[in-house]
Amino acid sequence: MAGSEEQRGARVIGKSERSKARLYRSGLTTLCDSLQRPSNRAAFRKDERAYCRAFSLHPNQEAAIAAHDVEALLAAGGELRHLKTLADIWGVSIETKDAAHHGMSVDVFRAELMAASRWKT
Repeated sequence: MAGSEEQRGARVIGKSERSKARLYRSGLTTLCDSLQRPSNRAAFRKDERAYCRAFSLHPNQEAAIAAHDVEALLAAGGELRHLKTLADIWGVSIETKDAAHHGMSVDVFRAELMAASRWKT
């Protein structure tokens, strides 16, 4: 069957390719989770590049971390709930980035989020 899928132009993703994608995603997630500990945050702040080497990150993720680019990390497989820790360390507001992305002020963006939320305060 795989031969016929390839003949139709479908890209068949091999098991090793899926494993690599999972590895990169889990490496970024593990890195972000590790930053919950104050001692790890201090080590990360001291030398981000050295700290990241222990997590098998994809080169795109390493470059995004070096640039403090949360949007690029999202595009590289990061999840917002994990990346918030990195954004906090860098002093980057996720709301500010999202508001700018949508062409809104932070206050308008927050109001729209609250209006759309089922868990209103």
